Amino acid sequence: MRAVLKIIVLHILTIMLLTNCTTKYSEPYSAKNVAGNLSRKYAAEIEIIEIKKTKTFDKRKYNEYILKDKNRGFLFEAGSYITTDRHLLLYYKERWDHYSLGLMRYYHDDVMRIADKHGIRLIPPLLKTPDSYAKTHISVWPADSTFIHSPEQLDAIVDLYAELAHFYNFNYVRYHKNESNNPKLILNYLPANETDRSKSVRICHLLYLEYRIGDNTANPASFLKRDKYVDYIPEKNEVRKKLFQSWNNAVDEGRIAGEKMKTDTVSIF
Repeated sequence: MRAVLKIIVLHILTIMLLTNCTTKYSEPYSAKNVAGNLSRKYAAEIEIIEIKKTKTFDKRKYNEYILKDKNRGFLFEAGSYITTDRHLLLYYKERWDHYSLGLMRYYHDDVMRIADKHGIRLIPPLLKTPDSYAKTHISVWPADSTFIHSPEQLDAIVDLYAELAHFYNFNYVRYHKNESNNPKLILNYLPANETDRSKSVRICHLLYLEYRIGDNTANPASFLKRDKYVDYIPEKNEVRKKLFQSWNNAVDEGRIAGEKMKTDTVSIF
């Protein structure tokens, strides 16, 4: 039995070595490969607009792409990179994309009108596309930021979040439960009449698509088992509960000089 297990393990490692390891002869993922992957991830038809290949001093080879969601009509950045002088087992090629950021930029004007309707100050992602995005993709996030000065505004944030979540209509396959580029609404506290946003305090963030672990019993083998995440837009009462708890925690910790909200007075709908 142990001999059989050893053979299986060696077989798996050999496959992973041949398919996923990188050597100095490896190439980054092709534009067609990346576009196909993103088409499946976001359930969209992705078109290749521009390809740029570069090498950097850290001996990484980059493929940089401008892609287009043909259904919605917006452009976004994506790319792949690989270190070309390593021979490490299980050293994977890397991909990145700005699909969510591109979508949020595309709807910039509409989102600003929605925020104005709710009486909320909103900073959506910048409209300007980075000139060189191979280095900036790590620090550019798909997030809207709101600034409030009193807990009475929290209900407006709930309504704004719900409308934006449905307006953006994000749809993607979640590979990990904590993907850093998941689009979100960030709530900050800024005292009334204060214009210096550097003095703001972050209260919490709300993912435009939350997740729960779904059924993963289809793959019973433990070494192949992988959680299946189901995405959903939270109900208003769930969002309101998180906002009020986050506000009260910030007051308790002395991060903001406001009054705590009584959760028993919060309406459910």
